[in-house]
Amino acid sequence: MENISAADKVLESLKAKHGKDSIVVLKVMVSEEDVAVGYFIEPKKADNKFLLYSRGVEFARQDKVIQAGIMGMNHCWLGGDERFKDKDDIVALTGAVQFYPYLSFLAVTSEVI
Repeated sequence: MENISAADKVLESLKAKHGKDSIVVLKVMVSEEDVAVGYFIEPKKADNKFLLYSRGVEFARQDKVIQAGIMGMNHCWLGGDERFKDKDDIVALTGAVQFYPYLSFLAVTSEVI
């Protein structure tokens, strides 16, 4: 019988509910014995994208990467280690910096003709 961890079961359940390639998993290595794991819906598949991306742009224009990442993580939270939700915890701050790039837009080209 295959040994499936509790984390693997959680991830499979989230994939079944939200779809393949829809889950962002952040792992913050607090120490050798302590790994914080957080599960988030991929921002492009989140509810209320207008709110998420408009706030993200506001923070990005002010170079507020951590604030944008925290806001994105809170908006896209599916579960995991509660330290990701405490903005004063180094896990949340570290996670925010790693989550920020997921708040990206689609590629665009433009020209004046």
